[in-house]
Amino acid sequence: MSSESKKTNSKPTSSRILMVGAALVLLIGAGFYFFGDRSGEIDLGTTFIAKRGDLQISVLEGGNIEAQKSQEIRSQIKGRTGVKILSIVEEGYAVSQEDIANGKVLVELDSSDLVDRRVNQEIATQSAEATFIERKAQFEIQLNQNQSNITAAELTSKFARMDFAKFLGERQVADIIGKLTLEERLAAADEKMKKSEITFKPEVIKSNISPETSSQRPQGSWEGGNTSGGSGSGEHSRGQGGMNRERLMQMIEANGGEIPDAMRQGMEARGINVDEFMERIKSGDMAKSSRPEPAPEPSALPQMDMVMDEEYIKIRASFDFSDFADSNRLEDGEAKQMLRNLEDTYQTAKETYLLSQTTLEGQRRLAEKNFITQSDLDLEELRVTQNMNRMESAETEKKLYIQYTFPKEAEKLLSDYEEALMNLQRTKKEAGAKMAQENARLKSAQQKYNLEKEKLADLIDQIEKCVILAERPGMVVYGSSVESNPWRRSSQEPIQEGTTVRERQLVLVIPDMTQMGVKVNIHESSVQKVAIGQKAVIRVDAYPDITLKGEVVKVAVLADSANAFMNPDLKVYPTVVTIEGIRDWLRPGMSAEVEILVDTLVDVVYVPIQSVTFDGEASVCYVMENGKVTPRIVTTGAFTEDFIAIESGLEGGEEVLLLAPDSLTNPSGSSNEENEAVEIPDAA
Repeated sequence: MSSESKKTNSKPTSSRILMVGAALVLLIGAGFYFFGDRSGEIDLGTTFIAKRGDLQISVLEGGNIEAQKSQEIRSQIKGRTGVKILSIVEEGYAVSQEDIANGKVLVELDSSDLVDRRVNQEIATQSAEATFIERKAQFEIQLNQNQSNITAAELTSKFARMDFAKFLGERQVADIIGKLTLEERLAAADEKMKKSEITFKPEVIKSNISPETSSQRPQGSWEGGNTSGGSGSGEHSRGQGGMNRERLMQMIEANGGEIPDAMRQGMEARGINVDEFMERIKSGDMAKSSRPEPAPEPSALPQMDMVMDEEYIKIRASFDFSDFADSNRLEDGEAKQMLRNLEDTYQTAKETYLLSQTTLEGQRRLAEKNFITQSDLDLEELRVTQNMNRMESAETEKKLYIQYTFPKEAEKLLSDYEEALMNLQRTKKEAGAKMAQENARLKSAQQKYNLEKEKLADLIDQIEKCVILAERPGMVVYGSSVESNPWRRSSQEPIQEGTTVRERQLVLVIPDMTQMGVKVNIHESSVQKVAIGQKAVIRVDAYPDITLKGEVVKVAVLADSANAFMNPDLKVYPTVVTIEGIRDWLRPGMSAEVEILVDTLVDVVYVPIQSVTFDGEASVCYVMENGKVTPRIVTTGAFTEDFIAIESGLEGGEEVLLLAPDSLTNPSGSSNEENEAVEIPDAA
């Protein structure tokens, strides 16, 4: 304890002489303390009594108050010349909920030119619609029928897969489908369908086919060496950039048996299968015809069904579903549930059988001593036999399920899924073939109608956007007052009635004063402690006596680079803390201090953070014990800006020094552990 503490605890005497003597002694001691030889003494400084209790861990940072949501109102009227402002609310007007409910007009722009253009566009749209309706009737009938058929087929395949997954489990089903390459085969069939231009989806059917091209061969065809799509004899084709087989073979042989890269890239860009092209050249099929062939008849269309070839059949036959009849391999599904039930039934029967055997042995001992009759013993033996039969029956039922019922059900569900996929492909193929002719007649009229309709809708939207209504409560601020670019702000006209505003120009800003928060920058050393949802205490500099509550709603993933040029070594992470409640006196831009409550350590020993020093890698506290200072190694925990938790090495109520005494450190700066305790000189 310090000399000052000793003076405080000394008892006063009743004699004036003794009081004067004590004062003299204190004066002499103080003079010796301040002016005498201090070699060998210890500068103890201030002490602190280690406390035990709850320690609040928090992060303290300063920041600025800002509105969490601000509505930016910009001109959305297209055009280079802009539009004039006919009317606008005065700056500083407070938009209320009543204004929003009543649809108060904040800004009205001149729409007279847009109204005139809309009348002309309505006439053009009605004309295009009449033409389109004439072409549309038969198309929609066929389209609806096709969509119904495809949707039914898709649902059938989807439900078949769901039933399969419901039985085996999603992971096992995905593995089986992956080995069978069902999804790859389905994608390949769809790709063939797209290349052959036999489409079935409405958004695809409404494009890509026109009456002029519907009778031509599919794009990418190469028979006769003419890939331009024109007609004519083979002589003309070879003379106009076509290439006969002999010349192609010479080029391929000169390139080491491969098609030149430039030619390969061009063929792939036109959708030509290069490998098939090579096979046709080598087999001599290229010169079969000297003129383009007509489009194939429906019966000769490319095969688009999922081909169940020999390879697929071989993989399919290799599956033994009895191997899956293991509860450890199965996920939660009907099969695993059935196995559990069968196993539970068997185990219950087995335990009952074993229990009845134990009971029978006891009954036999009782019968030997004539405590029970022979009838009772016979009845117990009958129960053992019945329980054994039940156990064997449960075991047999389990084996039969694993060996026969389980594989049969799995095979059936997989077969149902395969058939559903095949049916889906057939339905798509039929739908695409039926829609090809109807689509050719519809395309031109539909595109024109859509174009005119889009123009009309755009004009109507533009007219509606000329009137800007109140959508959010807050204070109105003109865009020219908050423009962040000073050069642009000084060069443009102020927002007022009669001003012409261009497209995307900021007209009004309405910060939401009911949802305020504080934006702070958390240092990188503390950002790992902060998380969304943590509570916070906020103190506004303008109102220091008022404490606000808040919550962390956003923590930046990356460090803020705004001040990287001024201080590249400083890494801070922008964090937003919302303020609970509504306060009329809060204004954006006010300075505030935020204390984020990170954690609460319950019933821990803690001391001031400066009372812990380091000796190498060890943490040391200097403890007062019986008038002596003893360095003690402690284990530290979490800490705040003021206190640090001591996990071991120190108990609550012990007195520690706030600073390490100089005489207990050697010249290298580490503690002198040879002096385990140093006696305090009596300053009195």
